[in-house]
Amino acid sequence: MENRFYMMRFVASRATFAHDMTDVERATMGLHVAYWTEHVRAGRVLMFGPVVDARESWGFGVLEVPSEAAARELAEGDPAKALGRHELLPIPRLVR
Repeated sequence: MENRFYMMRFVASRATFAHDMTDVERATMGLHVAYWTEHVRAGRVLMFGPVVDARESWGFGVLEVPSEAAARELAEGDPAKALGRHELLPIPRLVR
């Protein structure tokens, strides 16, 4: 079966998160970056990173996985899941 693509949006628990993280939150975000970097290296994630948005703190990623369940499983494994929420949106056609 052909892989599917999903845009993942990670929205932090507060709008100012990127500017006022606690030391514990900063350490958790370090684990978050390591987690998603591992999935980039494995080919399950094409890219990820923070987005500059004056209204709120969020990040995005593009996942290439066999199913929505696989995308949700990746999101559930994120060490930073307690610091915000993941939104997954299917990408029906991706040009690369």
